[in-house]
Amino acid sequence: MSRGKGNNHVKKNMSFECTTQGNKNQDLEKNRKKTSPKKFKYSGNLPDLSWRAIPIEHLRSHPLFIPLPHPDTIKNINKLEDVRMFRQDSWQWDELHRGRCTTSQAAPALGFLEPKAAMELGIPRSLQKGCSRSFQRLGESALRSKKDMNEILCVGGNGGEHRTFQVWTKASKSSAKKGYPFAFKYLPVYTMGDKEKRKVSAEEYMCDLKNPMRVRMQWGNLQEPTGNHHLI
Repeated sequence: MSRGKGNNHVKKNMSFECTTQGNKNQDLEKNRKKTSPKKFKYSGNLPDLSWRAIPIEHLRSHPLFIPLPHPDTIKNINKLEDVRMFRQDSWQWDELHRGRCTTSQAAPALGFLEPKAAMELGIPRSLQKGCSRSFQRLGESALRSKKDMNEILCVGGNGGEHRTFQVWTKASKSSAKKGYPFAFKYLPVYTMGDKEKRKVSAEEYMCDLKNPMRVRMQWGNLQEPTGNHHLI
């Protein structure tokens, strides 16, 4: 009888010790979670296409970068070659491409992206498409004379800011000695409002997305100024 009671007493003490030790481990785990650094989420259904991208407005403010003039400041076209001064993000750029067979339209217009031809050429299925859209653009009337270009293109209407962004700081000599590869450091300031705008813009873009391949193309467009920066 006494031996049985002793065993029960030992079991109760062991159970109490195990419970106490378990509670201590849970408390330590909670404290560790509280003090551990917050991890960023690198996966999800909403891609941040602008991650680490330098906006074109910031690149135009680089001390070693000579940007094209704001399209609203172009008041006259003296020769046909002057149309190269219009920026790619201006409406004049799109107008100048109407009715012309540019490199982006040449392949579909020649039928190279049709299923059978594309298969023979080894073109990915995601890039295959018909030629109807190219022929539609080639059938549009194009600007030919300087008179028409001056009347239609040199009227402004782009808006946007004409200011310089103070986001570049000259790299110190010590940075160069440590192997920093650029003459200027990129030090932008992003507010929570800027981050929220990027998130809303990404959500709206994904809602209207019909072809997932457009995500890759859009990423390339947004990252293009970053690639140009590496050439400076």
